[in-house]
Amino acid sequence: FLTVNASLLRIKQRDGRPDGTFCAPAVAPAAGVVTCLGLMPFVPEGSLWSAAALLGVGAAIVWVRRSARD
Repeated sequence: FLTVNASLLRIKQRDGRPDGTFCAPAVAPAAGVVTCLGLMPFVPEGSLWSAAALLGVGAAIVWVRRSARD
């Protein structure tokens, strides 16, 4: 959820508010980021390592796709 909220903040920064769509205020995903960070100490360590591995795989996919496009 942390990466989803952070991504939404980035999308809102990049694209603004498209016409004719529902647009949550930026405070909603910002509060989600803060909440997720606040809850991280209570998550089992194995879950954090799994999340880090998945984030790494996702970042590698984005890097490969951007490299192939350029």
